[in-house]
Amino acid sequence: MTLKKKILFVINTLGRGGAETALISLLNQIDYAKYNVDLLVLLGQGPLVSEIPHQVHLLNRKFDKEDVLTDLGRKKMTGTVIRTAFHHASILKNASYFLRNYQDQKKKHNVQKDKLLWRVISDGTNAPETIYDTAIAFLEGGSTYYVADHVKASYKISFIHTDMIQAGYNRMLDLDCYQKIDEICCVSDQAMQKFLILYPELSFKTKIFHNILNTGRIDKLINEDQKYPDEPDYKGFRLLTLARLTAPKQLEVSIKAASLLKQRGIDFHWYVYGEGEEREHLQEEIRNNQVDDCFFLEGTVNNPYPLLKKADLYVHCSRYEGRSVAIQEAMYLGKPVIVSDCSGNREQIIDNQNGCLVSFDSQSIAQAVENLLNDPKKRNELGKNAAQRDFSGGDIEELLNHE
Repeated sequence: MTLKKKILFVINTLGRGGAETALISLLNQIDYAKYNVDLLVLLGQGPLVSEIPHQVHLLNRKFDKEDVLTDLGRKKMTGTVIRTAFHHASILKNASYFLRNYQDQKKKHNVQKDKLLWRVISDGTNAPETIYDTAIAFLEGGSTYYVADHVKASYKISFIHTDMIQAGYNRMLDLDCYQKIDEICCVSDQAMQKFLILYPELSFKTKIFHNILNTGRIDKLINEDQKYPDEPDYKGFRLLTLARLTAPKQLEVSIKAASLLKQRGIDFHWYVYGEGEEREHLQEEIRNNQVDDCFFLEGTVNNPYPLLKKADLYVHCSRYEGRSVAIQEAMYLGKPVIVSDCSGNREQIIDNQNGCLVSFDSQSIAQAVENLLNDPKKRNELGKNAAQRDFSGGDIEELLNHE
């Protein structure tokens, strides 16, 4: 009888983000007759825990389903961070690291407390007793530091889901932990290019692994009874964005684009589903731009697929991306998409063929939206072409099986 290989996945949280959704999709594609799979969530928090396949063993002894992007979730996360920081005296061991990187970020006018704390959280988390065949850090920061420094495994893999430079990572922050990793999987070519600017000597062990889209799950959920808040009364155009309300998304630009569309007399409702610490600021921007009657922050949603199906346009414009799962989902469902011309998005969209790439400014976004809303034939063409993409993603057996 062949022994099952022991696999460990580590991720920072299980909130409703793109990387977290991609992990759930990957876990649902694994052949559990071949593998015993453990999962550790560093902060022990997030609603997607309920979607983990039953064959996966969650190592966290305590787990909270509250999303870290909600107000309550952030309060709970703060408590976890404080407790973890004092475990194994992690905060004391990392004091000089914290201060050095804080000063560096302050000079660059880009202080990011979460990135400063990931090593503290990693070092304050108990190391697993199991020796794994393969250990996979599915996100940058804490999970990668943890796998590199605290997990015993024959083979270690780290995923890159973002533009590392734009996101604020550097060698001083990472302490060259990627030297301890056997294979680095980047979800897009441009994510890989940016990573290799930071670590050019690691090109020999860096590769592309596209996110896996769980199309079977989408097909199953798309017909559920999920409605927009103004159904069935509203008859105008519906624009949809699925995004965390965080600074890198810069949804202020979309809000200003909505203001321009309103001034031009276009009848639309623009819905944003997602949560985050920028909610209060974005609500103020909505009021200041006088679009509170047509631009709505709807919070999180368990099943966005019926909403995607009914949307006239999917709009996803942000400062940078790794490889957006939400864009993939919209394309799979045959939606015409408008995305910002940035790293990550360029690989998914061929401009004017299966979507629209636009400059990341309100004028360009508004003009692209107006053009497509006025051209139903073009919308249909873009959506049809989008649905014909290959959504299969990377090879799971190749990822997990290392002799």
